[in-house]
This record gives sequence, C-alpha cells and structure tokens, in this order.
Amino acid sequence: MSVFAKKIWRFWVSLRLTIFLLILLSAVCVIGTVVPQNESEQLYLQAYKPSTYAVLRATGATDLYHAWWFQLLLGAFTLNLIACSLHRLPRVLRHITRIDPVLTDERMGTLAHVRQIRLSRFTPDDNARFQHTLKTHVASPRVVDQNGTVFFFAESGRFAPLSFFVTHVGIVVIIIGVLVGAFGFQGFMNLAEGESSSVVIDKQNKAQRQLDFMVRCDKFDVLYYETAGMPRDYLSTLTIIDNGHEVLTKTIEVNDPLTYKGIYFYQSSYGIASGGGGEVLLRFVRPGQQEGTEHRVSVNQRFTIAGTQDEGEVEMIVPDFAMDGNGQVFSRSQEPKNPAVRIAIYSPGRQPYRLWSFANFPDFHQKPDAPYAVHFLQYYPRYYTGLQVTRDPGVWIVWVGCCALIVGICMSFFWSHRRVWVRVEKKNDRLYVVTLAGTCSKNKEAFHNLLNRLAAVLTHKGASSC
Repeated sequence: MSVFAKKIWRFWVSLRLTIFLLILLSAVCVIGTVVPQNESEQLYLQAYKPSTYAVLRATGATDLYHAWWFQLLLGAFTLNLIACSLHRLPRVLRHITRIDPVLTDERMGTLAHVRQIRLSRFTPDDNARFQHTLKTHVASPRVVDQNGTVFFFAESGRFAPLSFFVTHVGIVVIIIGVLVGAFGFQGFMNLAEGESSSVVIDKQNKAQRQLDFMVRCDKFDVLYYETAGMPRDYLSTLTIIDNGHEVLTKTIEVNDPLTYKGIYFYQSSYGIASGGGGEVLLRFVRPGQQEGTEHRVSVNQRFTIAGTQDEGEVEMIVPDFAMDGNGQVFSRSQEPKNPAVRIAIYSPGRQPYRLWSFANFPDFHQKPDAPYAVHFLQYYPRYYTGLQVTRDPGVWIVWVGCCALIVGICMSFFWSHRRVWVRVEKKNDRLYVVTLAGTCSKNKEAFHNLLNRLAAVLTHKGASSC
C-alpha cells in the first residue's frame, strides 16, 4: 500500500472523524426537528420571512432528510463505520480464534489475575474435580498434559468481542434502510363516507399518484369525551378493492394503520365533507298546532310533508353557522358547533317559502307568517376521513438493522469474554504448584471474585498453603 493510500485509510478509520460526523449529524438533525418538513409554502411564509424561507429552501432545510448534502453526510458516516470495522475485525478474529490452553510464564506475565496455590498431591480424582469445577463456573475445559504438567483452559463468551461489529452492522443497515426509504412516498387522501379513490396527493410536490387498487371509506365514527365534548378518538372502516374484488376490510384508528402491498394508511384527520352534506332530523309544526311530523332527510332531497300536499327541501346545511359583513353565510369551522339548515317549502299555488332553522336556537328566525315552525332536532353530518398514505420500501431493512443494533448492544453490555487457565506443575512427590490465571473483557472485579471462588473450590482438598 502506498504512502498516500495509507494516509487515506488512516483518515477513514480515525475515531476523531467518527466523533466529528456524529456531532455534525446531531446538529443537523436538530435543524430538521425545529424547521417543519415538507409543508406548504404558505405555512413557511406564515412562520418565516420571505428571505429566511428562500434560504431554507435553497439549502434544503425544508426537506432535510432528502437533501443531497445530508445523504452525503450519512454516506461518509457509513463509510467511516465500515472502515473502522474492517480495520479492527482481523485483530479481533485472531484473538477469538486463537486457542492456546498452555499457560506459559510469558503469558502469565501479561495477565492481571494470577493466583498460585500449593497442593500436597494431585490425583486423577483431583483432575476430574478440576474439570467439573471449571465446567460449572466457566465452561467445559480443554486439558493438555505436557511432561507431567497438566494444563486446563476454559473459555466463555468467545464471540463477545464481536459486539462492536454487530453494532456497526446494525447502524449501517439502518442507514441503508433510510436511504432505500427515500424511494418511497408520503401523501394524503380524503375520503367521504361511501366514496372510493385510488388517487394519493404527494405531500412533497402535491402531484397526484395513482395506486393500482381502490380504497373505500365504508364508515367513519367520532367518539367524544362526555364532559368536555371534545373528540376522544376517530375511526375509519376502510375496504381495499383490487381488480374489482374486495380483498381487505379494517377499522383503523390513530397508530393502528391498514397495510396493503407495502402501503400504510394511517388515520390522520377528519372533517365534515365539503358543502355540508349529511342528514338532518326536522319537525314541521303547523301554526296553532302542538304536534308535528318528523322527517329525516338529506341535502337537495325533496320530500312531502306528512298529512299535507306541501313539499320541503333542505337546500343547505351549515355545521357552524356564521355571517360575514356582506350578509353571506359561511361555516366558521368543520365542527358542528352551531348547526343551521335552510329549508324551502313548496305549497301548491304559492311561491317557495325559505327559512333558516338552528339546532341551538330553536325559536330564532321563526317568523309569524311562516307556513310551518321548523325545529332542527338532530344533525347527522357526512364526514370525510383524512388518511396519511405512506410507502417506505426500506422499513423492513430498518427493522433488521434495529434488531442487529439491539443484539450488539446487549452483547456489549451483558456478555463478557472470559478466559481461565489452570496449570498444575509437579515439583516433587509431596508438592504440586497450581497456578490459576485469567482475563476478561469487562467487570474485572466480578471476575477477580470468580477466580477466588474457583481457587477455594479447586483446592478444598489437599491444600497446604495459598
């Protein structure tokens, strides 16, 4: 490898580069959290000055996670992780694959945990007991006999040093999943009850995206808090129609989407369908009478008033009635806070008579010359459900990366690579020196206590001194 290539390699395996890229990515992600992403131009102009918005749009801050320079940062961070992993991996592999059960004086000098014990004898029963003890407390040992000196070697958590590699692989796979997810889309779809559609409005460019199947809203329900009267939950019953066949039906709510062909339909919003719509329950009472007749009708539906030759028609339903300075009627919101209905009454030989009826103010606008007193009893609005439609082809890649990341973290925190050597050296017929040594990758104090317990168990018979 040339000098220039070595410099390039040292640059990419540098820990300083890793820390710098992490700090830079964290700072950039803060910007992406503060600045709204993929919103309309009107929203940005309401929040920022035109010059500020121009800078944000030019730098890609309004769509940060798809900006070329942000993906370049992710690519650099990924390359740094891969280089660091490949640089460290051969050394770790040599460490975990090297098995040398013989405890030499040279090796003993490199180990921090060493104990020596004297025994008056070492019989085959003691040999079996040593093996059983190591198997119980560490792992099944390897036994080597060299010229009368017996070596025992037990090892556990051999692959624990690979935790860094598994963690790095998880992070790289997550980043790959995020980049693959950029080829998906996010949009929205509004469906009134009974309507079907296969058109999704792309959130980023407002373009229409055609699905290869239909989505139908069968029913929409809003659940309210009894005391406050505020919406508690809203649910949509959706049916997927593919090639003319109903293939899937599910009632969705917030955080419980419908999934079909890798596309997620989330419950996002709701409202009353444009133009009002829905049904109303009205009571028509003739002047001078107490009892009346009730009719449940929809907009632009002409009906005959029971017991008469007169006909009625609901021309307009306003969920939250208001009137501007020019006398034009409009709805202040999509919530049924002040429902009102305009009714036309058709009597034979007379001009149509029009009047307003209010659900919250039954006596308001009831004129003496009106052919009927119309009471607005109940409003059954026609809702639409607002669906967030998302396709993320990288979601399963991200899940795989998350699993690998969790496994790597668990290996790093809870799995320790422990090696224990025992050397039984015969000095004479009445003296055997037992050397107990070991090393571990973490929690050295606990490992030291383990060696003390092993020493006590191994030498509880025949020990003369420690």
